[in-house]
Amino acid sequence: PVTAVDVSTARVLRFRAKGEGTSLGVLFYTKARGFNPTTPHRVTLGGDWQSFEVVLASLPDLDATGVTGIAFTVAAPGKVSFRIDDIRFE
Repeated sequence: PVTAVDVSTARVLRFRAKGEGTSLGVLFYTKARGFNPTTPHRVTLGGDWQSFEVVLASLPDLDATGVTGIAFTVAAPGKVSFRIDDIRFE
């Protein structure tokens, strides 16, 4: 069973990432939505490490009281490479 986590006291999800010119989607899974993720928050990656933040209040379909997962996705055909580090709620 998946345990939901209450992150409603956090304002942002911060992370660092890099990947050559690809668009990255950040999606949240919640207890209320089940297997249907939130609308993705998009960021564009470059070849060097960059810092990103997702303001949780900007995601209208996020129930921050019951987060069950976070997904970092790429919707590009072919081979894609990206790296993610320092993921944290603040």
